[in-house]
Amino acid sequence: MARVLFATEVSFCPPHGGTPIRTYNLIDSLCEHHQVVLLARRPGAPCALDSRVQTWVPLPPGPGGRGWRDLRSLYYFFRPYRGWAEPLAQVCRQSQPDVTWFDYGHWGQYVPIVKRAGSRAAIMGTHNIQSELTHQVLASLAPTRAEYWRKLARYGAESWHERRLFANFDLVVSVSEADRSSHARFVGEQRSRTIPNYVNEASYPADPGIMRSANLAVVTASFGAYQNRLGAEWLLREVWPIVCRERPDAQLQLVGRNSTDLAPLAGRWPNVTCSGEVDSASDHLRRAALSLVPLHHASGSRVKILESWACGTPVVSTSLGAAGLEVAEGDGLVLADTAAEFARAIVTLLSDARQRDLLAERGRVLLRQNYSFPVNTARLDQLLADALKLRDEQL
Repeated sequence: MARVLFATEVSFCPPHGGTPIRTYNLIDSLCEHHQVVLLARRPGAPCALDSRVQTWVPLPPGPGGRGWRDLRSLYYFFRPYRGWAEPLAQVCRQSQPDVTWFDYGHWGQYVPIVKRAGSRAAIMGTHNIQSELTHQVLASLAPTRAEYWRKLARYGAESWHERRLFANFDLVVSVSEADRSSHARFVGEQRSRTIPNYVNEASYPADPGIMRSANLAVVTASFGAYQNRLGAEWLLREVWPIVCRERPDAQLQLVGRNSTDLAPLAGRWPNVTCSGEVDSASDHLRRAALSLVPLHHASGSRVKILESWACGTPVVSTSLGAAGLEVAEGDGLVLADTAAEFARAIVTLLSDARQRDLLAERGRVLLRQNYSFPVNTARLDQLLADALKLRDEQL
């Protein structure tokens, strides 16, 4: 059993969306066999992790902001923010952790602080390649817009941090082999590891009162995110007209935060609805015949695919949407990259219940083999042991 200080800026409770789900599951897994002190924002409602962690220390508000305030906050990609550095050092001195796990974002400048305060090892848990996501947004903006220059500055700060300050960590943990390979350029192969995104099937219980609709396809996402919004727009503009011509009875539901922002575009089709933010995507996935992942911009891997498999729902995805997962065609999903291919996959599967069931079963098997809570809890145990061993060898 190790003493773990887990520091995160992510609001993970309730665990809605890919980033909060990963953070929540990491904390939950670490609590299985280790003593966890949590430095994180306090949720406004009770959280099940309250009874799991040894101590929960509130993380003060961060230095971020909008507009030029956001630009000024880039200073803290290089230097510690006092509002976080002081409580971090204090809780580290009190808990004397074997490992400090920094989750998400850019924390390399805080590693010397926890090492001086008594932490034996420091781990960076990434969720994707942050600089790559910012670069994708940057590529879509015109240089005449102020937002372009803010994103350019952020891209530069993120890239510098990854290249320079990731080296402060004893291990850098990525969610996919592609991400791990990228991070290894800066920290070396020995200090670069992978713990994939995963889900706890117990969080997606079957409800006998929910019946599947053989005509319904669903997209679950936070549609305020650049890549999700563009993917949904592509689906509505280029894919769905083809589906409607071949299957007029087909229905599409956009589920998640900011989905109602797409209502003007979705309103062109009487069989498309925007549900807005929901407490859980599980019920919507269990009602649907298909889960769609129409992404052309992404990094990391998609938790929404794992959630679909946990709910017994097969997936139609672009190749990039399924990137980061060790899957092949037919392993719980169908891959399609052009509008015509994507529409054809939807139409074909809506008409073939047997094929849908087969894909769903293969997805469930793959989930349990590689992306389940027990499998990745064991991987985390081994990873902590490796981090401490590497640290001791360096001393």
